[in-house]
Amino acid sequence: MANNNINQEQTRQNIVKLRKEHGYTQAKVAELMGGSRTIYNGIENGKVNFDFNGLAPNEYGWWYLEGGKVDFSYHGLVEYGGDFWYVDGGNLKFDYYGLAQGTYGWWVVEGGRVNFDYTGWYTYKGNTYTIVEGKVQQSVVYDD
Repeated sequence: MANNNINQEQTRQNIVKLRKEHGYTQAKVAELMGGSRTIYNGIENGKVNFDFNGLAPNEYGWWYLEGGKVDFSYHGLVEYGGDFWYVDGGNLKFDYYGLAQGTYGWWVVEGGRVNFDYTGWYTYKGNTYTIVEGKVQQSVVYDD
């Protein structure tokens, strides 16, 4: 994932400023930028950064963006801030607990974040797996 160094708090402040100064609704800001109501997450210096790929917040949560706009089809793990996060339908799922597939295998996810501290057995959907430092080491070791 590319690191575009967009300051997330500054991005949020820029959106709030646009909405307050002009009285725009979120939908109007999105319309002016030619996209959905969540496209503005990739704003930098008052303009959409169409090169931005990664996680960014808005008032509806955290989202995975490709080319400066939300990719609602994305499902998987995304690196952000030194952690890997579970994204489903473009939305970071802080309430997800289970296994998720990443580029380098399957991982234990707790609270939406890969738990690299987890070592032991982990039961998911009726199957038990061997986990070392958050990563599934062996397929099913016990099937209920």
